[in-house]
Amino acid sequence: MNETATTSLAVVLGLAILSPLCGVAQSCCSRPDLALATFPGNAWFYGVAWSPRGDLVAAAAWDSTVHVWNPHTREEVHTLKGHLSWVHSVAFHPGGELLASGARDKAIFLWDLQTGREVRRIYGHGGTVNGVAWSPDGTLLASASDDGTVRIWETTGWTTVRTLAGHEGPVLCLAFSPDGTTLATGGEDTTIRLWDVASGRPIRVLSGHQAPLRALAFSPDGRLLGGVSQLWSARLWDLATGKTRYELPSGIYRSYSAAFSPSGRYLAVGRQDATIRAYDVATGREVLVLTGHTGGVLGLAWSPDGSRLVSGSADSKVKLWDVSALP
Repeated sequence: MNETATTSLAVVLGLAILSPLCGVAQSCCSRPDLALATFPGNAWFYGVAWSPRGDLVAAAAWDSTVHVWNPHTREEVHTLKGHLSWVHSVAFHPGGELLASGARDKAIFLWDLQTGREVRRIYGHGGTVNGVAWSPDGTLLASASDDGTVRIWETTGWTTVRTLAGHEGPVLCLAFSPDGTTLATGGEDTTIRLWDVASGRPIRVLSGHQAPLRALAFSPDGRLLGGVSQLWSARLWDLATGKTRYELPSGIYRSYSAAFSPSGRYLAVGRQDATIRAYDVATGREVLVLTGHTGGVLGLAWSPDGSRLVSGSADSKVKLWDVSALP
């Protein structure tokens, strides 16, 4: 990917209407999107997020901005400006009133979604902030950085309560377990590390990926962890055993993003070949291919009701997909 790409392109929110699923997942389940609205944009979109109430979607842009849309009206609500370099990650507070963003300028910003104003800047990392994630109860914010650490911040005084060090090199992604007791982190060192949130102690190291991790996603019941790396595959980990349940090969194409459906039945993976592929978690079978992007799919998020996906891409577009036909 070319980090300096600044060609003026558009952000498109589109809708993919799915035909009934085939009995066996094949290319018959591939569906292009239908573009519904166009908004101005000038950069690739990386992390994306869906608000807990389902009324907003947000996308981190490499032109140092964060965009927020209403997925129902498909109108842009806010363009959030303040970061000094490209934004890697966004995350909605569980209460829905705040948005956190992490960027290459080493800062975490908090945004008031009612006003679109910046309410706080948080500093402490010595490198790019690659990922931000709220604990399920909203009392903690975790951040992953190129400085090789993960910081856990308490949300009253915004001080660091834990600094997690163990990865050899940059930490690229992270995710809280649904019960908030465990934090998963993925690094450039190709490992996934599980941490006890209360004590900051390491629980387990998951090894098997052959390249830096790009995204992590817990299943809603906390038993499985999806991990995708930039070298040709995604893995579904069984956390009870610490072993890979399935490896989802992608041929010569890299995987960049992952998201579990709220039901826990499907894992969606965004790939370098500009597709989004959904897999049945019980069988590991591919059940859906979404086509329409023309660049790698760098971010994915499922709507709270499971009926839609939002994706951000290196084609400088954000797309909204209707996946309600999935059973």
